[in-house]
Amino acid sequence: MTTKTKDSTPNTSRSTSRLLAVQAIYEMDATGIAAGPVLREFAEKRWQDIFILEDEYGEAREPEKLKDANLQLMTTIVEGVSAHQQKLDQRINENLKGDWNTVRLEAVLRAILRAGAFELEHMVDVPARVVVNEYVEIADAFFDGSEVKLANAVLDKLARDLRPGEMSSA
Repeated sequence: MTTKTKDSTPNTSRSTSRLLAVQAIYEMDATGIAAGPVLREFAEKRWQDIFILEDEYGEAREPEKLKDANLQLMTTIVEGVSAHQQKLDQRINENLKGDWNTVRLEAVLRAILRAGAFELEHMVDVPARVVVNEYVEIADAFFDGSEVKLANAVLDKLARDLRPGEMSSA
């Protein structure tokens, strides 16, 4: 799984952790491997081997480790998505139009929506607008068009349903 070159460099440790969580959730979905083994592999092998090789303009640069990522946040999101996937998918499906559902979504987009839905429902210490923005930015790192708009629309609807007080207009 690779990201677009445009603005794919995470800005903070929490952003990096969310991006890695999406990658782990994608891997679980693609391989059928459970959260535990995927997280162990990330922690033991990949964590030290993940590098940023391009700048925000797609230009090559010296490899830089993603040293500031927060393994605990990544683990919380990945384990949470794994434990609550059926309910998360149901919530996502309720916010998709027509006959669309999580099964029909592209796998990376599905991982992004699951991670965002988990944070909105279960990590109430993180402001809803921050969650929506973070996952829309991740979607933008992977996609160019309608997928980013879809991620924004679904996560915004979920935020308004799950945290109406936070999302009401000021």
